[in-house]
Amino acid sequence: MNPPGCAELSARGRARDRRVALPGSLRPRRQGFQPVAGHGSTLERDLRTRVGPGASITTETMTSATSGLDRDQAVPVVSVVIPTVRGRTVPTAGEHSYLSQAVASVQAQTLADWELIIVADGCAEDLTDLHRGDPRIRTVSQPRRGVSVARNVGASMARSELIMFLDDDDRLLPGCLQLHVDAMADPTVGICHPGWRFIEHDGRPIPHAVSPDARTGDELQYRDMLAGAGIPPVVGALIRRGLFQAVGGFDSTMRVCEDWDLIYRLARESRLRRLPAVVVEYRRHQHATHPITPSFGDELRGILMRHLCWAEAAGNDEDVRAALVGLTQARYAHARSAIVRARAATSAHDRATALRLTARAFLLSPTRALAALLRGLSRDITHRFAAGNARGKRC
Repeated sequence: MNPPGCAELSARGRARDRRVALPGSLRPRRQGFQPVAGHGSTLERDLRTRVGPGASITTETMTSATSGLDRDQAVPVVSVVIPTVRGRTVPTAGEHSYLSQAVASVQAQTLADWELIIVADGCAEDLTDLHRGDPRIRTVSQPRRGVSVARNVGASMARSELIMFLDDDDRLLPGCLQLHVDAMADPTVGICHPGWRFIEHDGRPIPHAVSPDARTGDELQYRDMLAGAGIPPVVGALIRRGLFQAVGGFDSTMRVCEDWDLIYRLARESRLRRLPAVVVEYRRHQHATHPITPSFGDELRGILMRHLCWAEAAGNDEDVRAALVGLTQARYAHARSAIVRARAATSAHDRATALRLTARAFLLSPTRALAALLRGLSRDITHRFAAGNARGKRC
């Protein structure tokens, strides 16, 4: 019998469910992590692009692909993967580009035993000079396939059992890798996520823009995430390679929320640990990609629906209750987001879009949509009243 609520999944969501779900025998739940070759995994499909369409993907093939270099070479403690489509063209070409700063932040680590794999995803720029003089850095080029494929390919080349993904416009603070490695000494921990802060385009820290758990001290686990308590970042987190392979890597069929989809699957199979210190900087700039898109709410609810179905199938009542709470919170958040975008469309005189988004918000949650509308109207009235008082005083 199908679990309650599964009928709400779209055909696309059900198809992805079959790709992502792992048989129970392949799930190393909170135990040691071993690489698993699954015929339906996204990671396997991305590996197939490297070994050829007619090749057979086996555990041996995956182990060989993940070596990247000769086995005689020393295995580094950490493998860092940076996918890039922009190269050094943002903000301008030269030594101070975002990518160059990201690379320099890895080179400045107190832990020197690392390797850096830069995956140029459709980037026409020649980046080979980035590894000149530093044998720990490798570059690989591929046709434009998207950030998820680029990350999976970089992970397949990693030699270390610990992998970190870093975006080409972000930076690690000195000591980041060492603190992560120390936290992963516990073999039951599959992923260690960092404390983080936002920085301006020029690198200046944004006041008070730090990770919520860095302020509260809370440490999230899978059930907390299901219930909407928060989602740790994937970028800047340290992940066991066996666990990453076991859950299938990044889902390259997702346009948004692919990092959230991965962290949910990782957390489902393993314990999480949080670094209390701020060790990663995420850059805000005009060229950045932002997860808040029109399909963001749908993708997030699809992720939670899949985990609800998994919990129902496993008979885990506590996870089921948590997922239902999370779905409600996600629906509320999507309704509020739709009202905000509807107001922006109204300001831009796009009435058709504003009407569509408002209707969408009320379908998702009439009470939350109405509350968001009233808050917006209240702010408008306050601003107009203040502006009227200011004009009266000038007169």
